[in-house]
Amino acid sequence: MQQANVRKPFKPHSSNGYIENNEQLSRRLWARKRFVPWGSSRPALVTITNKFNISNTIEQEESEEKTCLPPGIEPLVLWQSEESEGRDSEAVSIVVDPLLVKFLRPHQREGVQFMFDCVSGVLSAANINGCILADDMGLGKTLQSITLLYTLLYQGLDGKPMVKKAIIVTPTSLVGNWEAEIKKWVGVRVKFVALCESTRDDVICAIDNFTSPRSHLQVLIVSYETFRMHSSKFNQSGSCDLLICDEAHRLKNDQTLTNRALAALTCKRRILLVGDSNASEN
Repeated sequence: MQQANVRKPFKPHSSNGYIENNEQLSRRLWARKRFVPWGSSRPALVTITNKFNISNTIEQEESEEKTCLPPGIEPLVLWQSEESEGRDSEAVSIVVDPLLVKFLRPHQREGVQFMFDCVSGVLSAANINGCILADDMGLGKTLQSITLLYTLLYQGLDGKPMVKKAIIVTPTSLVGNWEAEIKKWVGVRVKFVALCESTRDDVICAIDNFTSPRSHLQVLIVSYETFRMHSSKFNQSGSCDLLICDEAHRLKNDQTLTNRALAALTCKRRILLVGDSNASEN
């Protein structure tokens, strides 16, 4: 597992109440016990002074070395406009970052392509903006989802990011796992917040930060129960461009409050992750 380099926290030229509130929330959330994968050598407590305000993205990207694919691994081009065929034009091509491509197995490459085709609207069939990924447990649905998420946060059909805000809804026991997986695969390249072992006030503050137009947060990881209780906070347009539901077999009953809350969310791009294909058919 690659370890992320620890960089000096970015200090803005001027401070304001918004930044101070974010820093206070960050300290409260990170003062709690954190999830540590079994066998990990990382400490249980991580000191982060600027969890929510990551404004120095340009400097960060310029300081990172470009990742190259190992020999024998082909680039994963998800989409390329007809005008760009035969020409070297990144603005009209959507290519998965080599940082992730080098870890994808053949079936995972197909899964990422499948999900992209469904949520991007490039399929010929009308009104298709979502899909169900029903790979068996252990085949890497989380990595495939993170790969697609990371790609859409920075690329799109028009050269601009297709997704600005994404919400990952998962069982409570898996919130910490998603947090650890995002850190493992993309590190600080994605600005996110995971609502795990948080008080009600901290949850409300974090959701308000995520939905604020001024926020730099890109991803919110939340449990089904927490989303249901605070679903009204996501009513405004633009609060979610991509919804990922893990262990989605629990959504079979469309009459539950959780299912209704998710259905009411203004978000046309949706991905359901199911560990058992039979569960998705029932």
